[in-house]
Amino acid sequence: SKLKFAFLVNPPRTSKMSREAHDGDQFTFTPDAVGAYQVALVVQDERDICAATIAQFLVTANPAYIGQRVPPSP
Repeated sequence: SKLKFAFLVNPPRTSKMSREAHDGDQFTFTPDAVGAYQVALVVQDERDICAATIAQFLVTANPAYIGQRVPPSP
């Protein structure tokens, strides 16, 4: 079956991003501000039946995780 995918991003008010829509089965974005981002995924099949789900991500001011620091070997 042929499915169509769309991702919709709703950034927080502190962001310089506007509401955006992206077509395709893969999606990435880089948050530009602290706050809650909502990302919706809408899937449509060949009969024009749609399903959607929404996820919320909270971006904080914490430093980026770069992995576990391993001490050098003696």
